[in-house]
Amino acid sequence: MKTDGLSANWLEFFGNDRQHNVAGVRSVTKLSVRRSHRIAILNVGAITAANGSAKLKVVEDPIDDLAPYTNAAHVLIKEPAALKDRALRDVLLRSWSSK
Repeated sequence: MKTDGLSANWLEFFGNDRQHNVAGVRSVTKLSVRRSHRIAILNVGAITAANGSAKLKVVEDPIDDLAPYTNAAHVLIKEPAALKDRALRDVLLRSWSSK
């Protein structure tokens, strides 16, 4: 696994609806739910559309360790410093809010 990006999980990898997507991510990451946990959901299409000069992209980066540490849904958001750009964050927020 590379570490040159923001580690994330591809929800749609698991198909079906959002609840099923989140359950799939929890199953491969072994996450337990805590009151203090937060989840951010970004639309990959919006990241691609907002890319422009920010050079923000999502790259598949499956974790191929032996079970139970395998996570084929792992991705990296490359050039995470681009997320500091207020205009880019606004575009991503609008794409999420319009759903």
